[in-house]
Amino acid sequence: MREENRPPVLSPSRVRTFRQRIRRHYRENRRDLPWRRTRNPYRIFVSEIMLQQTQVGRVSAKYGEFVKRFPDFRALAQAPLHEVLTAWQGLGYNRRAVALKKTAVRVIEEFGGRLPSSERELRSLPGVGKYTAAALIAFVFNKPAVVIETNVRRVFVHFFFEDREGIGDAEII
Repeated sequence: MREENRPPVLSPSRVRTFRQRIRRHYRENRRDLPWRRTRNPYRIFVSEIMLQQTQVGRVSAKYGEFVKRFPDFRALAQAPLHEVLTAWQGLGYNRRAVALKKTAVRVIEEFGGRLPSSERELRSLPGVGKYTAAALIAFVFNKPAVVIETNVRRVFVHFFFEDREGIGDAEII
């Protein structure tokens, strides 16, 4: 393996320093977001779909209204699509709202109203890819999962690969 392609050496001290910095940054800068205050799988699922390619501020403004109108998978599955799309207005990418409704139907019909917990089953749901499945495994089921989104990626590259460019996700994991 060429020298420039080697992953960084992760000494226990460097990992500890990284964890301390991340925890301190979170304590000082965390945002109070409603989906962080719940363990409800449906509500966390809705937030993850809403947050795909949409700024947190826009999601925060719509999330409470949406889950009040459609409080669970059953309510969403039974709602007419035009009502779901009306509630979704302002978030863009309406295909996500369509996928969310289709997922609600599948959760009711195929999973007895419970969000599945395996990556394979989650990824079979409309609108759920690798990142969203990992986020759901971590945030809903409190299981270890690699969740690399843009900001996490940026922090890892800055801290562990500071003198390199073109870092692939496989190197971060």
